[in-house]
Amino acid sequence: MQSNDAVPEISDFTQRTTPSFRFLCAYWLVGQALVARVESTLQNEEKMDLRELIVLSYLAAGTSYPSEVAQHILLPKYEVSRTLDRLLKKGLIERQVDEKDARRMQFRVTHAGLEAQLRALELTEDATSPLLMQLQDTETFVNQMEMLSQLAQEDLK
Repeated sequence: MQSNDAVPEISDFTQRTTPSFRFLCAYWLVGQALVARVESTLQNEEKMDLRELIVLSYLAAGTSYPSEVAQHILLPKYEVSRTLDRLLKKGLIERQVDEKDARRMQFRVTHAGLEAQLRALELTEDATSPLLMQLQDTETFVNQMEMLSQLAQEDLK
């Protein structure tokens, strides 16, 4: 490019693209902003990151095998294993040998883990609800996002 060539102004390129790309850009930016806000709060208050909270929540809901957690949250098993190791070190979960198959390990949330999960969920609520409350119909929006999540995951199975 020569120095006298005019550079086109691209102040808001998302307005000149398809709805799909605009959605992806908005989704990305909202996700980045919310994760930053939630991560900061979780780290400061509970010494936990969002991934740890999500894994802890799946375990609290009854998912006990690392492979199941990995499948639910679309992460490689090694990433889930690292997260489980951090939760173990913090005393938020415990590991036990599967009674039906001694080669497999199961994980369950400790009492301290349940307490930490509840506190962390309150923190995430405090961090995200002010933004959600600005929407006209929060419940419909959340339901639609959950539906998109399910549809997107079907393609990955």
